[in-house]
Amino acid sequence: EDPTRVLRRTDEWVFGPSAPYELTGDVGRVVFPCGWTLDEATGTLYLYYGGADTVIGVATAQLGDVLARVLASPTGGRR
Repeated sequence: EDPTRVLRRTDEWVFGPSAPYELTGDVGRVVFPCGWTLDEATGTLYLYYGGADTVIGVATAQLGDVLARVLASPTGGRR
């Protein structure tokens, strides 16, 4: 009901830079999500993102896996 309230917070990044083209570029060690789509038939989440201010990419994951990871995290968190 309140989008400013943090319900769960993982202890590590769910999505972060790791590939060479995400680590080196105009602004290295940066990925920034731009949008996502979901293939409802397969549960595949497609996350479109920019990396190091020089490339665009798409990352995939199973939505159920992402939700399970977040829901297994401690409740509460900073605002």
